[in-house]
Amino acid sequence: HEGGIRVPMLMVWPGDLEAGTVFPHPVTALDFYPTFAALADASVPNGKKLDGKDVWADLRTGNNPHASDTLFWLRHHGGGNEVAIRNGDLKAYRKQCGKWQVFDVKEDVAETKDLAKENREFLMQLVSEGGDWSKSLVPPEWHDTAAGRASWVENEMPR
Repeated sequence: HEGGIRVPMLMVWPGDLEAGTVFPHPVTALDFYPTFAALADASVPNGKKLDGKDVWADLRTGNNPHASDTLFWLRHHGGGNEVAIRNGDLKAYRKQCGKWQVFDVKEDVAETKDLAKENREFLMQLVSEGGDWSKSLVPPEWHDTAAGRASWVENEMPR
């Protein structure tokens, strides 16, 4: 269930990043803007809220930049969503209004063992945070197709 989430990324900066270094911690595309802006010594416009963070120092030191963060992913599929909410090494996952599952993405990379029963409180906390997060989302300004947009509106996504 990591399609689009667990994808390879590489960075090359001879003399600054050691060749062959593996960084095992999550980095999101949302982290690129603040990281590259900081590297370029560019300022972020006043009042602009960024969802990502500058992860450069963590990349260099091997620290997890999102160790205490909850990370959210949401993908619209017609009348339902594919949702992943991660905190630490545990990830809550649900697709198309199915049952929520919990996986330890470090110990069970293939996500074969559902740990929802053993992590009920954790799951409820993440689902609550995910609901709050989804209410903060703005509608996309574009869709792949007109039918995709119509489905988004009809199904009152991303709620």
